[in-house]
Amino acid sequence: PLSIFKADKTFLLSYKEDLVQLVMSMDLGFSHRTNLVDSGAGEVSTQDNYDTNKILSKLKSIPKNIKYKLNRPSFDRLDIDIPFLSYKTIMEDRERAMRSKLNTQPTLVKAKIQYKGKTYKAKIRLKGDAEDHWLSKYRMSLRVKLKDNSILGFTEFSIQKPSARQFPYDLSYQSILNHLGNLSSVHKFADTYVNGVSWGIMKLEEHMTKECLEKQRRKESLIVRYGNEDKWVYNLASKTPYRNYLLSDPTLNISIFSGKKYLKDPRNRQIYSYIVKKQANFDPDLYDTTSMLKSYALSTIWSNWHTLQDANQRYYFNPYTLKLESISTDQGSYDELKGLGSIKFAQLPQQFSKILSNQAAKTELLTIFQEIPNFQNYFDDSIQYFPVDLNKKTQLLNKNYVEFFSNQSLYSDPIGNPKEGHSFRPCSPGIGVAGLTACPETAVPTYDQALPTYDQALPTYDQASEFKKHIHVRHFSNGDLEIRNLLPDTVKINQILYQGTPVQDISISIPGYNTISKSKVIKTEFIGIHDNKISLSSSYQGFEAVIENNYTIISELLSNPLSEESFNCSLTCSFNGKEYVLKGKELINNPIIINGDVLILPGTHLSFTPNSYMIVKGSLTVLGTPKKPVIFDSTKDYWKGIYVLNAAKESKIFNASFKNLRALEDGLLKLTGAITFYKSDVHMQKVVINDIISEDAINTIESSYNFEDIIISNAISDAFDSDYSAGYITNSSFIEIGGDALDFSGSSAIIDNVRVSKVGDKGVSAGEKSSVKISNSYFEYVSIGVTSKDSSDVLLNKTSITDFDSYGVMSFTKKDFYFDPATIKILDCDIEGPYAYLSQKGTQMFVDSKKIIEKEFDVDKLYKKSTEVL
Repeated sequence: PLSIFKADKTFLLSYKEDLVQLVMSMDLGFSHRTNLVDSGAGEVSTQDNYDTNKILSKLKSIPKNIKYKLNRPSFDRLDIDIPFLSYKTIMEDRERAMRSKLNTQPTLVKAKIQYKGKTYKAKIRLKGDAEDHWLSKYRMSLRVKLKDNSILGFTEFSIQKPSARQFPYDLSYQSILNHLGNLSSVHKFADTYVNGVSWGIMKLEEHMTKECLEKQRRKESLIVRYGNEDKWVYNLASKTPYRNYLLSDPTLNISIFSGKKYLKDPRNRQIYSYIVKKQANFDPDLYDTTSMLKSYALSTIWSNWHTLQDANQRYYFNPYTLKLESISTDQGSYDELKGLGSIKFAQLPQQFSKILSNQAAKTELLTIFQEIPNFQNYFDDSIQYFPVDLNKKTQLLNKNYVEFFSNQSLYSDPIGNPKEGHSFRPCSPGIGVAGLTACPETAVPTYDQALPTYDQALPTYDQASEFKKHIHVRHFSNGDLEIRNLLPDTVKINQILYQGTPVQDISISIPGYNTISKSKVIKTEFIGIHDNKISLSSSYQGFEAVIENNYTIISELLSNPLSEESFNCSLTCSFNGKEYVLKGKELINNPIIINGDVLILPGTHLSFTPNSYMIVKGSLTVLGTPKKPVIFDSTKDYWKGIYVLNAAKESKIFNASFKNLRALEDGLLKLTGAITFYKSDVHMQKVVINDIISEDAINTIESSYNFEDIIISNAISDAFDSDYSAGYITNSSFIEIGGDALDFSGSSAIIDNVRVSKVGDKGVSAGEKSSVKISNSYFEYVSIGVTSKDSSDVLLNKTSITDFDSYGVMSFTKKDFYFDPATIKILDCDIEGPYAYLSQKGTQMFVDSKKIIEKEFDVDKLYKKSTEVL
């Protein structure tokens, strides 16, 4: 009833916010009332946000700024149509969130989105934990997932008011992190209408989908998050919250984005299990140090660690390094840096503190600071969207930058400086008054910590009555149930249930987490995978609770070959003080993993057994000569190839022969290339690679390359795959290739005097915004000669393409989140036949300056028609 609503402060505030958001929907050229008075100089108080006189004085200037509004970037229109019953469901979720002051388990409903004359099917739900996302029924935050399409390049995204993502602070912060090489969320704006009602300019934020990863030069892989909102929900609902309740402990609660989908692949479950094991002790080896330090450095300059908290951090598992990379989200405004105590949300998750305890990390942190760009440029980019906003002054950030350098020992080792007080100590998430806010007076320990002197008062009877969970349970594939107590007091386990049905009565006491024995293991017959099916019934102070397992963890974990830090080369090599030197004829029975540069001398012959390989965490120099080539082959069958990663200097491979290779797969490492270079530049000259049964004979990732006089033959799939790399290929041959001869993704290449013959798929495939120039080359007996797709640009000059099965040259769009048309220009080439050229509508193809007529065709159907994959 309305009378009840009026008595509720939250609902009264919502009426006021409705009026504010109705004004904002008029698009008056400013993003949020705060930005009418906030210049970024740190002088704005919370009261200024609601100071009517100040805001009205700024609003009077809006007519004078209309001309600027007309000159700003245009916004695409987005029409979201939500059926009546679906919209009612969203509003019911909102009402429930308003009553509990937290949005939990919102319902996905069907909707349609109209964009540029097309209709897209979507699923939508209410988005956002806190009330700033949904306090008003206008301009609510929504989570959108499209079916088989993208809008503005996004397949999954959130729609929210600019203020809900602290515009322009978060946008500028994310842009700077992206400049530094970290993964970051992508933001765009749209003129948004919901069921015909204008919501004004709304901010779209892309979710970390495989498409988002691809556009940021990353291979699809797991993304995980630590902790959850359970403690926040508990704190809001409880009359007297128990501070020492480990409800959202980051060592126990590890979730996977799209977990059900990714865990269908057994290898992903192995990766997840590996992360769970490592995170139990916040093992710093689990993390990409550089990525973590970049997030720490920028957030410290911001004087705001909000984005580092487990609630806001995501972690991407890099399949090439087998480490987690930081993804920071939801950064707020910056403030003056005046010591650790001045930092907003001044608590560091343990994974950050563990990394900062390493001296090498402290040294690298200072190097990272040298890479940070000019702050003002990124805020100037933001002001173009809302010209009435006060432009942010970045003098404070520049001052903070200097402050860090002036006090390096303090900020490089925040945990080692207790004189600053308790506020920056590591603590678990969700323990502040509002849930995911600053630490309380005494930090609640996580499972890895030795318990300090903190308030160890046990829960009262009333507090015990409010506990929804007493324990955390993990199921392992060997049938073990590992039980962790969330309380410092003994809890009793009464029963095991399977899919809600009791299967075994038990009576086990689990000691409190402040004892030496922190966990208890129960053996069961539930062998294999049983996600969310096994429950335990527990009791504490007479109150019952039931807790269910999450994802089953693999008992026997796969090894991480990249974690090897030493190599005994006494039998196969020597160390000259700078590099490991291999020479002579050697039989390699076991994997060679070398942390350092490697030199292989002329005439060396290395024969590998089937399960052996070479990993070089440094550069690889192979100095064969025409008379004394270096030979890599197998004793029988196929060996697992070579992986070179993170080399500081260029690898050189001259006069070498590689035979009988397959992809390097061992433990967690699963590469597609037989010879792989990751962030390692390489120069190959007079190299022969023959008989390969991997997805790629050579794969470069984020590396530059120079291939001269190389021959790749008899490959079951692609000969060369360039991912986000750049280089030259000259005077080379690719013969009898099952897949593509040359495959480019997000890369640039110059190809000259190359012969491609007997290829099962494409001679050259340029995709994902690649730029490729081909000249003086010859393609014969191919399925397709050359393709340009997905915003790629190809120049084909003085080249012959003959005896093709499908088409000589094609341009098309496979992934609609690449906006620019694929183009290909053909000059003075010999390509004959009725199927010489095929250009899909929306792409561009020119033959000697004459445009080829575009045709409508379905790429997916074309894929299905052909036995080859385009």
